[in-house]
Order: sequence, then structure tokens, then C-alpha cells
Amino acid sequence: MKILIEFKNLSFGYSEKNVLNDFSFSVQAGETAIFSGDNGSGKSTALKIINGLIFPASGKYLFNNEEITEKKMRDVKFSKSLHQKIGFVFQNPDVQLFTSTVFDELAFAPRQMNFSEEEIFQRVSDALKFLEIEHLRERTPYSLSGGEKRRVAVASVLTMNPTVWTLDEPETFLDSKGRAWLLEFLQALKAAGKTLIISSHDKIFQKSLADKIITF
Repeated sequence: MKILIEFKNLSFGYSEKNVLNDFSFSVQAGETAIFSGDNGSGKSTALKIINGLIFPASGKYLFNNEEITEKKMRDVKFSKSLHQKIGFVFQNPDVQLFTSTVFDELAFAPRQMNFSEEEIFQRVSDALKFLEIEHLRERTPYSLSGGEKRRVAVASVLTMNPTVWTLDEPETFLDSKGRAWLLEFLQALKAAGKTLIISSHDKIFQKSLADKIITF
């Protein structure tokens, strides 16, 4: 398998305080990597860098052997292409969900990619059905339970069918039933050959999913 994502001696800091120092790792296509470490160790920061939301102070981030830079991400065509390939499930779904209905939430990213309305409707309908949340179609996201919000956040990524899934402590806000559902869903993605990068303290997730554990 080829290396798909790579950090080379990467550093990043907030207000002159580094959270990543000369940090290096790689993830191969189709591999599942779990980010492990204390709160504040840089796991979430690394996920944001992978998604092109923030950029390293030094070192390099390579996706498919191409360096991802702030200058390249300012190019709309390049940015859209990257965001079609990489999906991000935020730790707090309230940060991710912002539209007036669940349907519009799932349709938002496909609309940004200028898909036809027919294709958007089909993608949204398929995601709602797959995640068993069809009954939430016209609900407002802020009115949902924590577990429902998590499913909607996951569904909003599923509509884009990315090659790479990045998830920041996705077990947050889920009860035991919800965690079992999420584990089964991630195992299905893994079996489908998706590349998964997951920040998680959950030992069951680490044991059941990880091809490698990257310690921060």
C-alpha cells in the first residue's frame, strides 16, 4: 500500500505555545490509525491540519505525495478537490451542524460541490436511510439529542463518500448503544477500504479498529 498521509517534522503552536513539535507519522491508503494521547497533546490540531483548516508553522503535510499549503488551499478548485477526498467529523457536533433542517445539513457539502439537485437528493436520501435517521429529515439539528446529532454529523460526511474519514473523539455524547453502533459503522468503512484516522481514548475502538496507534 502507498503512503496517503504524511507529516514530516511538522510543528504547530497556539499563541507561541507549540502543541506539535517536529512531529512525523504516516498513514497508508486503506489503513486505520488511532491518535492516542492526553487532552491538549495535539490530536485535534493534527486532524485540522489533515483537513486543510490550519497549517504548520514548519515541516510538511503531504496528501497523496503532494504538499498541502495555505496558498494551495486558497485555490477554490484545489480546496474542493481535497475536501471531496477527506471528511471530518468534529468532536462536538454542535460545531459541525448549522443549517435549519437535517436534510439541508446533509445537502450542504454536495451543494458546495455543485452536484445536481437530483444527485444531492439521492445522496441525502441514501445517507438518511443507511444511518436510520429518515425520521429526522425535517428536524432542526439543534433540537436533536446528542446521539442523534452525532449520527447527523456522520451522515453529512457520508453524503460526500470521502476516501479518508477523520474523526475527533467520535464516541463523545454517545451511550453504550450509540458506541456499539458507531463501532459497527466504522468497521464497515474499514471493510470497504476507506482510510480512517480517529482520535479516541476508547480502548475498544483501539483494539477493534487500529492497524496502528500514533501516540502524541
